[in-house]
Amino acid sequence: MPTPAYSATLAAAPTGGAANFDTLRRMRELVRAAKVDPRVMQSAHGIIYTQPERDELAEARVLYEYVRDWVRYVRDVHGVETLAYPYLTL
Repeated sequence: MPTPAYSATLAAAPTGGAANFDTLRRMRELVRAAKVDPRVMQSAHGIIYTQPERDELAEARVLYEYVRDWVRYVRDVHGVETLAYPYLTL
């Protein structure tokens, strides 16, 4: 699989306590878009395909375990809030 092209956008953000709410709002937007992104859906289906049909708990467990074991947390650059598109994270 080829390495994805990365891009960045700098946006003005509030400071103080409002910064947390702004980050959560931006994360919510990324999640909403990812729910219908074919790349994310294909990845999720690939992760859960061995689980019994309609066993939502088993599906949630293997998705959790995949993220726990394979997605590495990378600390933000000091003073810069960094968010990634879910398909790039996967």
